[in-house]
Amino acid sequence: STQSTGKTKKNMHWSVAQVAGEIPPKGLRSHAIAEKGGKFYIFGGVNLNAEFHQLYIFDADSLHWIKVKTTGSIPERRCAHTISFVGDQIFLYGGGDGKSIYY
Repeated sequence: STQSTGKTKKNMHWSVAQVAGEIPPKGLRSHAIAEKGGKFYIFGGVNLNAEFHQLYIFDADSLHWIKVKTTGSIPERRCAHTISFVGDQIFLYGGGDGKSIYY
């Protein structure tokens, strides 16, 4: 992971962040991400080996990853989808697994 520091666009510096916790799979792409309260919620995506349907939370203050244990009707593995917050609920829309498209 990388992070940018600085208060203005004229004064930005990139560096490699020292993160900890249960980091998402290496090479993850085409995932969905939404921010709420300084935490980034990442769902799904693919890498060269598989599609995923895990939910991760990244705390931007502590630089710590959490792999969330979810229950209920867990969405299918997917990529190229979106997630958004409405209040405290996350809504997921679209995406696919390369064979099926989900609406």
